[in-house]
Amino acid sequence: MKNLLLLLFVFFSFVVQAQQKDSMEVNNKKTTKLQKYVLVGLAAHQTANFFIQYNWWWKGQEKAFNIENDHFFNDYSLGVDKFGHFFTSYYYYEGVNQIMILAKYNDRTRKIISTTLPIVWAISIEMGDGFSTFGFSFEDLTSNILGLTYGILQRKYSYLQNFKLKMGYYPTAGYINNNFKNWTLSDDYSGHIYWLTFDLHNIAPLKAKKYFPPFLNLAFGYGVDNYGIYGNVTEPLQRKFCVGLDWNLGSIKSKNKYINTTKNLLDYFHFPAPGIKYINEKSASYNLLLLN
Repeated sequence: MKNLLLLLFVFFSFVVQAQQKDSMEVNNKKTTKLQKYVLVGLAAHQTANFFIQYNWWWKGQEKAFNIENDHFFNDYSLGVDKFGHFFTSYYYYEGVNQIMILAKYNDRTRKIISTTLPIVWAISIEMGDGFSTFGFSFEDLTSNILGLTYGILQRKYSYLQNFKLKMGYYPTAGYINNNFKNWTLSDDYSGHIYWLTFDLHNIAPLKAKKYFPPFLNLAFGYGVDNYGIYGNVTEPLQRKFCVGLDWNLGSIKSKNKYINTTKNLLDYFHFPAPGIKYINEKSASYNLLLLN
């Protein structure tokens, strides 16, 4: 397991160093301090990811390589974990892009590194799972690849930027009431909602734009109830569907490049806004709520 992670890290380091050299040659000038900070930060982040993953998930659970069929959207979390995999690669790709644009890397270097890092991360996760009790999941890796692909398509086709996937999270009552004992983000799927947002101001015909303020989006969300160690064990898992408003942070204008980058990175998260939640089967809520 450790040898696998080290091999992936060496591969990652080689790609970053090669592209950094290429960046210097293309620009024909010395690397700026900000580019050096970004390079060190990306390397440190990826390295920490590998070893945190090992210590949190796989240490003490090693076994021969195995494959797990987890039934995609009918799995243990009713597919919420698949949205998590999609979102993580999607956000990882866009986050690296935003930071490298801020540091003024050339386009070729930015595209290669922003694509390589999420791929290396996703493969390391699944290979690590494959050599542990969790098992390698083609469904998880597919979700990661789809998230990365959508990010790439959004960069290529600007119209797709009107449709953004965002993550919302608020801890479930069980963890709050138990002072977050044994809490991890991935164990609290009931607190996750993944939103597809629509920038109606940009999508609407020219004459209708005035009816849709640029700071508000329409959003549709998906999540699950009764998941986790503090879930209601007497009730089965239930899918929840939401429709609501979403704050469009991209509409905020600033001349400060650091503020713009921060704003763009935060805009991939859904902050509390009015909405309606429906839980299938036994219960439904149609009241106007503040949804995470």
